[in-house]
Amino acid sequence: MSRRNLVCLALAVVGALAACQSPAAPPASSSPAPTASPAASTSSGSEAPSGSDAGGLIDPDWVTRPALTCGDNKRLFPPVALAGPGLGELGLDPAAAVLRSTIADTPDYFPDVGWHRVVDNPGGVTFVAVGNRETPWFEVTVGLFDGALQAIILGQCTLGIASPDGVSFGRWWLDPDGPPPTADATQLAILLREQDCASGRPPEGRVLEPTIVTTADAFEVAIGIREQRNADCPANPPYPMQLVLPEPIGSRRLFDASQYPPRPVTTEDPG
Repeated sequence: MSRRNLVCLALAVVGALAACQSPAAPPASSSPAPTASPAASTSSGSEAPSGSDAGGLIDPDWVTRPALTCGDNKRLFPPVALAGPGLGELGLDPAAAVLRSTIADTPDYFPDVGWHRVVDNPGGVTFVAVGNRETPWFEVTVGLFDGALQAIILGQCTLGIASPDGVSFGRWWLDPDGPPPTADATQLAILLREQDCASGRPPEGRVLEPTIVTTADAFEVAIGIREQRNADCPANPPYPMQLVLPEPIGSRRLFDASQYPPRPVTTEDPG
C-alpha cells in the first residue's frame, strides 16, 4: 500500500477497513491513447544522479488509462466515477445517511452537495467531492467500526493516479535556478519531491525512468519513485535532476501526470 500523506479531519476514531477492493489494472479507455514513451533522466551534477540508476519503467497504461485513488491503492476507482453531477449525498441507503450527518457536523468544511460515490464494496463506501483552491478534493469513507457504521476516513483527498505496488509518483516542477526552457530544448532542469515517507532523504537511486505521454499540444510526465521501506515521515527535500524529452518542446505545455487532472508545470513548488 502506498503511504501517501492524507490530511484527515479526525471526527471519529480512524479504523482499518475490514475488506477492501483489490488493486486492479487501470480501466480501459474508450478513446485512442496518446503516444507514451520512456525517457531517460540524466544527472544535473554530482548531487543529481541519473534517475535510471534505479532501473525499471512504469507501464504507460498507468498514465494513459489510469485508475484513481485518494492515496490508498486498495480503494481504486475509474475517472468516469467523477463524471457528471455528484449526487451521492442524496442516496437513501445508510452510507449516504452517514455522509449527510458528517457534512452537517462539519459546517463550512465539507461541501454540502456534489458528492460522487466512487467505491462501494463490503469494506466501505467512499464518496469524493470537488473542493476549493486550498483543498481541491474531499473524501468521506463510510464503514464499520466497533460494529457501528460511521465515517472512518474523512478530510482531504489527495487525488492522483494509482501507482504500481512499491512505487509512488513524485511531484515535479521546473527548477527556478535552471535555464528557462526554449522551443528547441529536449532537456529540462527540474526538481522532484517524493510524496511517500522517506525519512527526509532524497530519492537517490530509487527514481524510475519517467513515463512521458506526448500529445499535439502537451508533454504529460509521470516520475515514479521506488518505496523507501521502514521510513518515517518528515518533509522530503526537492531532488534536482534532468528530464529528457523525446522531442523538442516547441509550443507544447508541460504537465505533471501524477495528479488528476494533470497539473500544469511551472517553476512554482506545488507543495
